[in-house]
Amino acid sequence: MAETEALSKLREDFKMQNKSVFILGASGETGRALLKEILEQGLFSKVTLIGRRKLTLNEEAYKNVGEVEAKVEELKFDRYSVFRPGVLLCDRQESRPGEWLVRKFFGSLPESWASGQSVPLVTVVRAMLNNVVRPSDKQMELLENKAIHDLGKAHGSLKP
Repeated sequence: MAETEALSKLREDFKMQNKSVFILGASGETGRALLKEILEQGLFSKVTLIGRRKLTLNEEAYKNVGEVEAKVEELKFDRYSVFRPGVLLCDRQESRPGEWLVRKFFGSLPESWASGQSVPLVTVVRAMLNNVVRPSDKQMELLENKAIHDLGKAHGSLKP
Protein backbone atom coordinates (compact mmCIF):
# COMPACT_ATOMS: atom_id res chain seq x y z
CA MET A 1 0.00 0.00 0.00
CA ALA A 2 2.84 2.42 0.84
CA GLU A 3 4.47 1.65 -2.53
CA THR A 4 1.21 2.46 -4.33
CA GLU A 5 0.87 5.77 -2.49
CA ALA A 6 4.53 6.62 -3.16
CA LEU A 7 4.15 5.98 -6.90
CA SER A 8 0.93 8.03 -7.01
CA LYS A 9 2.67 10.90 -5.22
CA LEU A 10 5.65 10.67 -7.59
CA ARG A 11 3.23 10.95 -10.53
CA GLU A 12 1.52 14.02 -9.07
CA ASP A 13 4.86 15.67 -8.25
CA PHE A 14 6.09 14.90 -11.75
CA LYS A 15 3.03 16.52 -13.37
CA MET A 16 3.74 19.73 -11.44
CA GLN A 17 7.22 19.98 -13.01
CA ASN A 18 5.79 20.88 -16.44
CA LYS A 19 8.10 18.44 -18.28
CA SER A 20 8.25 17.63 -21.99
CA VAL A 21 8.86 14.25 -23.58
CA PHE A 22 9.80 13.02 -26.98
CA ILE A 23 9.15 9.48 -28.07
CA LEU A 24 11.54 7.96 -30.56
CA GLY A 25 9.71 5.18 -32.36
CA ALA A 26 6.19 6.43 -31.75
CA SER A 27 4.83 4.78 -34.89
CA GLY A 28 5.37 1.21 -33.65
CA GLU A 29 3.18 -0.88 -31.36
CA THR A 30 4.96 0.17 -28.15
CA GLY A 31 5.09 3.83 -29.15
CA ARG A 32 1.37 3.93 -29.92
CA ALA A 33 0.48 2.30 -26.59
CA LEU A 34 2.88 4.59 -24.73
CA LEU A 35 1.45 7.70 -26.40
CA LYS A 36 -2.10 6.66 -25.48
CA GLU A 37 -1.16 6.25 -21.80
CA ILE A 38 0.84 9.50 -21.71
CA LEU A 39 -2.10 11.45 -23.10
CA GLU A 40 -4.58 9.78 -20.74
CA GLN A 41 -2.42 10.44 -17.66
CA GLY A 42 -1.39 13.98 -18.59
CA LEU A 43 2.13 13.49 -17.20
CA PHE A 44 3.76 15.88 -19.69
CA SER A 45 2.97 19.41 -20.82
CA LYS A 46 4.37 18.75 -24.32
CA VAL A 47 4.73 15.51 -26.30
CA THR A 48 6.91 15.29 -29.41
CA LEU A 49 6.77 12.18 -31.59
CA ILE A 50 9.49 10.81 -33.83
CA GLY A 51 8.86 7.65 -35.84
CA ARG A 52 10.55 6.14 -38.84
CA ARG A 53 7.35 6.15 -40.86
CA LYS A 54 7.32 9.96 -40.88
CA LEU A 55 11.03 10.80 -40.76
CA THR A 56 12.44 12.69 -43.72
CA LEU A 57 16.01 11.86 -42.75
CA ASN A 58 18.03 9.21 -44.56
CA GLU A 59 16.46 6.07 -43.08
CA GLU A 60 19.50 3.91 -43.92
CA ALA A 61 21.41 5.57 -41.09
CA TYR A 62 18.70 4.65 -38.56
CA LYS A 63 18.06 1.00 -39.35
CA ASN A 64 20.39 -0.17 -36.59
CA VAL A 65 18.97 0.52 -33.13
CA GLY A 66 22.48 0.86 -31.70
CA GLU A 67 23.18 3.71 -34.10
CA VAL A 68 20.01 5.46 -32.98
CA GLU A 69 21.01 5.08 -29.31
CA ALA A 70 24.42 6.61 -30.09
CA LYS A 71 22.78 9.55 -31.88
CA VAL A 72 20.45 10.14 -28.92
CA GLU A 73 23.47 10.09 -26.57
CA GLU A 74 25.12 12.82 -28.67
CA LEU A 75 22.12 15.10 -28.03
CA LYS A 76 23.10 15.39 -24.34
CA PHE A 77 19.63 15.19 -22.81
CA ASP A 78 19.42 15.69 -19.04
CA ARG A 79 17.99 12.19 -18.81
CA TYR A 80 16.95 9.49 -21.24
CA SER A 81 16.06 5.83 -20.96
CA VAL A 82 16.72 2.96 -23.34
CA PHE A 83 14.41 -0.04 -23.06
CA ARG A 84 15.49 -3.39 -24.49
CA PRO A 85 12.58 -5.77 -24.03
CA GLY A 86 12.54 -9.37 -25.15
CA VAL A 87 9.95 -10.54 -27.66
CA LEU A 88 6.92 -8.26 -27.33
CA LEU A 89 3.73 -10.17 -26.60
CA CYS A 90 1.11 -8.23 -28.54
CA ASP A 91 -0.94 -8.46 -31.69
CA ARG A 92 0.86 -6.23 -34.18
CA GLN A 93 -0.91 -4.25 -36.87
CA GLU A 94 1.80 -5.05 -39.39
CA SER A 95 2.48 -8.61 -40.49
CA ARG A 96 5.56 -10.33 -39.04
CA PRO A 97 4.98 -14.08 -39.53
CA GLY A 98 8.20 -15.25 -37.83
CA GLU A 99 7.58 -13.06 -34.82
CA TRP A 100 3.96 -14.23 -34.65
CA LEU A 101 5.18 -17.82 -34.33
CA VAL A 102 7.67 -16.90 -31.59
CA ARG A 103 4.96 -14.98 -29.67
CA LYS A 104 2.65 -17.99 -29.82
CA PHE A 105 5.48 -20.21 -28.55
CA PHE A 106 6.29 -17.92 -25.61
CA GLY A 107 2.60 -17.45 -24.87
CA SER A 108 2.23 -21.20 -24.33
CA LEU A 109 5.11 -21.46 -21.83
CA PRO A 110 4.94 -20.97 -18.05
CA GLU A 111 5.28 -17.26 -17.24
CA SER A 112 8.35 -17.82 -15.06
CA TRP A 113 10.32 -19.14 -18.05
CA ALA A 114 8.76 -17.04 -20.81
CA SER A 115 9.30 -13.79 -18.89
CA GLY A 116 13.05 -14.18 -19.29
CA GLN A 117 12.72 -13.99 -23.07
CA SER A 118 9.48 -12.08 -23.67
CA VAL A 119 7.34 -9.33 -22.18
CA PRO A 120 3.74 -8.18 -22.67
CA LEU A 121 3.47 -4.81 -24.39
CA VAL A 122 1.44 -3.34 -21.52
CA THR A 123 4.25 -4.26 -19.08
CA VAL A 124 6.76 -2.32 -21.21
CA VAL A 125 4.49 0.75 -21.28
CA ARG A 126 3.93 0.55 -17.51
CA ALA A 127 7.68 0.27 -16.94
CA MET A 128 8.34 3.30 -19.15
CA LEU A 129 5.86 5.48 -17.29
CA ASN A 130 6.84 4.22 -13.84
CA ASN A 131 10.48 4.87 -14.71
CA VAL A 132 9.89 8.42 -15.91
CA VAL A 133 8.30 9.56 -12.64
CA ARG A 134 11.02 8.03 -10.46
CA PRO A 135 13.84 10.38 -9.55
CA SER A 136 17.22 9.46 -11.00
CA ASP A 137 20.65 11.06 -11.00
CA LYS A 138 21.72 9.07 -14.06
CA GLN A 139 21.77 10.72 -17.46
CA MET A 140 21.19 7.40 -19.27
CA GLU A 141 19.32 4.39 -17.99
CA LEU A 142 19.41 1.06 -19.77
CA LEU A 143 16.60 -1.31 -18.87
CA GLU A 144 16.79 -4.90 -20.09
CA ASN A 145 13.93 -7.41 -20.06
CA LYS A 146 14.11 -8.38 -16.35
CA ALA A 147 14.21 -4.76 -15.16
CA ILE A 148 11.29 -3.98 -17.48
CA HIS A 149 9.27 -6.83 -15.94
CA ASP A 150 10.08 -5.70 -12.39
CA LEU A 151 9.28 -2.04 -13.01
CA GLY A 152 6.19 -2.80 -15.08
CA LYS A 153 4.75 -4.93 -12.30
CA ALA A 154 5.46 -2.40 -9.52
CA HIS A 155 2.59 -1.74 -7.15
CA GLY A 156 0.64 1.32 -8.14
CA SER A 157 1.55 1.00 -11.79
CA LEU A 158 -0.93 1.61 -14.56
CA LYS A 159 -4.12 -0.37 -14.79
CA PRO A 160 -4.10 -3.13 -17.43
